[in-house]
Amino acid sequence: MEALLRQGQSRRNYLDRFGLGFGISLLRVSGLLEGDKTYFCHEVGRQLTALELPYPARFAAGQQFAAATNAPSGFYFLSGMLLPALAKVHIRDAEHVAPVRVAAAALAIERFRLAHGSALPDKLEQLVPAFCKAIPTDPIDGQPLRYKTHGASYVVYSIGSDGQDDGGVVWESNYVKIPQDVGFVVKH
Repeated sequence: MEALLRQGQSRRNYLDRFGLGFGISLLRVSGLLEGDKTYFCHEVGRQLTALELPYPARFAAGQQFAAATNAPSGFYFLSGMLLPALAKVHIRDAEHVAPVRVAAAALAIERFRLAHGSALPDKLEQLVPAFCKAIPTDPIDGQPLRYKTHGASYVVYSIGSDGQDDGGVVWESNYVKIPQDVGFVVKH
């Protein structure tokens, strides 16, 4: 019985490989495979060039790539499968840089607090140059990070990849992805 199952599975694998090979051969003969590879390499080159841009231009380029991920032909399978995911690299990059910059600003604020008897700075400019070289910028819009105080508590934040300033409202969930600011909240 097992031998028959293995034989059936082997035949199915052979037919799958044959079909894939036939499809690739057909694309190759028609010239579509070469066109797909050329288009894919061109688009990847554009995206690599965009990675050299400073923020927020890099983030904006990522949004443009994500909005225009349609290959010129429905037969550009390689491009159609890979480019939509690659287009999100720039956006994900900014989403990962923002919390690092926010944390760096929060650490500078805490150093300020230690040096000034638990007092918070009125604005982030007071941190320069003693506690940080420059105010970190938001990788999304290029503006300085936002900062709000409430008594002895504060929030320092980036507007997040949705591009909307939600006033420092930071809500995290492992289950629901909603647009939000990327922030660091310190409550005292």
